[in-house]
Amino acid sequence: MKNSIIISVNFLFAFLVSVMVTYIYWKMNYQVLDTYNSFIYGDTINGLNNKKIDIQLLPIFAILFIVVFAILEKINIFSKIFNLLSSIKEQNSDFSYISLFLKVILAVIFSYISVKLLISIEILDITRRRYIYLASLIIFLVSIAFKKRFLLVSQLLFSLSPLLFLTESYIYNNEKLSFEFNNSYIYFIYSLVIILFFSSIKEIIKNKGYILSSTTVLVITLSLGAINRIYALDEYHIGELFTPFHQLFILGQSAYSEFIPTKGFMHVAIGFLNNLFFDGGYITINSANKIFALMLGIFLILFLKYFYSKEKILLFFLLLMPTSGHYYPILIGLVLLSNEKIIKNPINFIIAYSFFSLVYFFYYNAFAIAFAISVLPLFLYYSYYAIKHKLKINVLQYSLILIFLALLIYFNELIYYSIKYSLDNSSSNLFYWGNYGSYEKFLTSNLWIFSWIVLTAYLYKNFKKITNDKLLWILFLIIFPFVILSYLEGRADGSFARALGFSYYYSFLLFVYVVTFYKQENKIFILLLFATLILPFIFNSKTPYLNMKNIINFDRFNAITVNSTANEFIENSNLPNLGQGFIDKLRLLDLQKEYQLINILNTNENFLIIDPYVSQSARYSIFDKKVPTKSHSVLNISSLNSQSDELKKLKESNVKIIRITHGINRYHIFHKYIFSLDFIPITYNNKDFLISKDVIDRIPENLEFSINENILEQFSVKKFDLLPIKWGSAFTKESKYLEILNTKLDVISTNNIEPIDTNSYKLGSKDPFVVYEFKENYSLPTSDMITIELEGIKKDKCLAQLFWRSNENFSEKNSIKFQIANGYNVVPLGMNLDWKKTSNLKNIRLDIDNCSDEIIDIKKLLFVNYLYN
Repeated sequence: MKNSIIISVNFLFAFLVSVMVTYIYWKMNYQVLDTYNSFIYGDTINGLNNKKIDIQLLPIFAILFIVVFAILEKINIFSKIFNLLSSIKEQNSDFSYISLFLKVILAVIFSYISVKLLISIEILDITRRRYIYLASLIIFLVSIAFKKRFLLVSQLLFSLSPLLFLTESYIYNNEKLSFEFNNSYIYFIYSLVIILFFSSIKEIIKNKGYILSSTTVLVITLSLGAINRIYALDEYHIGELFTPFHQLFILGQSAYSEFIPTKGFMHVAIGFLNNLFFDGGYITINSANKIFALMLGIFLILFLKYFYSKEKILLFFLLLMPTSGHYYPILIGLVLLSNEKIIKNPINFIIAYSFFSLVYFFYYNAFAIAFAISVLPLFLYYSYYAIKHKLKINVLQYSLILIFLALLIYFNELIYYSIKYSLDNSSSNLFYWGNYGSYEKFLTSNLWIFSWIVLTAYLYKNFKKITNDKLLWILFLIIFPFVILSYLEGRADGSFARALGFSYYYSFLLFVYVVTFYKQENKIFILLLFATLILPFIFNSKTPYLNMKNIINFDRFNAITVNSTANEFIENSNLPNLGQGFIDKLRLLDLQKEYQLINILNTNENFLIIDPYVSQSARYSIFDKKVPTKSHSVLNISSLNSQSDELKKLKESNVKIIRITHGINRYHIFHKYIFSLDFIPITYNNKDFLISKDVIDRIPENLEFSINENILEQFSVKKFDLLPIKWGSAFTKESKYLEILNTKLDVISTNNIEPIDTNSYKLGSKDPFVVYEFKENYSLPTSDMITIELEGIKKDKCLAQLFWRSNENFSEKNSIKFQIANGYNVVPLGMNLDWKKTSNLKNIRLDIDNCSDEIIDIKKLLFVNYLYN
């Protein structure tokens, strides 16, 4: 034990030192590394330096960690300190009576929860607390009668927990309303209860373990909460659940080539259940999502029962499910591949790895790619081993390989476009070390890294004992977080919500690994393990695990009180796919008014929504229209090339109505295209629309709208903030799609700037600027943007303002503000109305503020055109 403590302390100290030194290196060299300030709104556009941080900081961190740890092990300083401490003698204790006492306490708790369950599903009409205690006592006494099986018997009624999903009711206008479930849903719930009940009896008869499988189902059910039919206001993220099935199977779009289901076919399955069990409307999609999670959880229980005890399975779900979200099915692959019959047979492993990766790929493509990459080293080793030793393949294995190849061929187009989408999307994500919004957020959200202390200590002590089944988990635990967070799920948003969720999941998954494979646990490892798990509680007051108190809070399954003043009950709506339920009155009015306008379109015509960062993507399917772009949200588009692809799809979609907001200012190709259309701008329902001329005459007289003659000025951009830096990072990557206009510019004057060398200047503190002159008059309508290439900025960014003029003096009116950094900075001047109105351009002036006394090199000023059609 003493040796284990010293090893762990050495690892911890080496880790902290390496983090500190790596941070100092980053602080001294941040101008050449990625920083969060270079990005905006959580996405980048294929920046060249996005991955630079991986190859610069990680090797430094790893080398430091190894060297410091080796030195500490060599000099043994902490061991000497440890010898100064007094040892604590351990005393042996007889825990038999304590064990019995704990079982009785658990039986009492289970009896009480059983009564709460019966009340919630309205089998017993018990309202007074004393009757609840009496009923609990009766259940406890009945269970005690079964002697050694009493703890299992006290859980028998937990098998009824799915009936909670049949108790949906609402208090509306002081009346109790209930919805009728269709037969398929009722049959599903009752079948599930019957199976669970008889399965529980079977487990009681066998008397193996202390927990029933139905107890785990109860935990899943309670953690999911009650289903309800209340309109979810987040039309973007809920739209991701709602639109895939409707777009793909009702409207017949093709996955990933015409419509992108962002979470693979997981969301398609949710939409299928919504149509099978409910009315298929938007209002019930959250209820379908909970039923889907319940089914998936039960499937996982049945699968894990073949490998683990029910106690471990319950532990998995208690710890993992409330925070893991879509991560937890990965357990299936880890458990399956580490099974003895698979891990010890190279051919079986290759087949199982391939099949699980493919099936999980259809569930959630990004996670499957990360999983496949994580386990790839072991897959390659087995493949090499099988070829080298010429292993024979039996008939079953040969058949499975043929089936797998047939599936690959059959789904080749879907797989290709899906992987392409995932990789394109990953190019817009960043590795964590380069994009934190604050040090506190960065550290407290990426606590998963501290779990490596435990993992590394385990590897150090057991390196020679590591078998392939353990190696499988270790590879996953080491590689998966970097792939999923850096290239597939990472968000440069400064809040690290996804990183925090992953920290919980990863830490507890490590716990699963330790209790599964580490048979000789000692106290220091358990102490270290739970130290990593408690860190999120210390640093984050609002954690998902605080919601676990709701496990015994059955009130969530009682009648939901709906505010009749703010909400309206919808039974039959003229909106095609709204569904039955309750909706905020203002939201309903907004939907109805917008649908009145959209409804003037013919079946072969479509509309486009361009909202701010969170688009209302659900409205396409609510209105029974195809999403006119591949992505359900224009704002999910990353690179210039991707924008071009989306525009091609948009043109094919015969869009006649466009709802436009300032969200379009983030995408200059869309901005150029949208305002090049010969559409009529109107204001309707306090929103701005562009209407095709051949459609506007169809608008009924009762729909009050006005012509918006100032729309070009309204969406003229005067300030870009960080966007030019963001776009500039993609400039060289996208240059093949651009036309460089080699316009000659000469410096004719400067202000508060000291020339150092050709194009090199030392900036003053009072309005420093450089004035350029064109050798010949420049025709502006052909220019979409200007690129400014800089070097030498010591800060992460400077403030800049570009002025232009023909005959008049420079003025604020003919200017645009933005932020600049080293490298390319792309300013889409074509999005400014005053720029487009200027003719015979003679001079431009570049002001650079907030970087006084710095020596910068203004290498290039180039005007650029798009080559897209």
